[in-house]
Amino acid sequence: MQNLTSAQNNIQNANIATTTSNLTQYNILEQTGFDALSQSSAAEQNVLKFLQ
Repeated sequence: MQNLTSAQNNIQNANIATTTSNLTQYNILEQTGFDALSQSSAAEQNVLKFLQ
């Protein structure tokens, strides 16, 4: 019974670590995407101002 409990705890801990790592990775990718979009929009506005 103790081995089963220990195995379950190890699996749960591994899943939490993996999930946390994945969440962090996706948050970084999301923020990078937003930043790139923002920079692209700003560059477009600068070109439009220059053409006026």
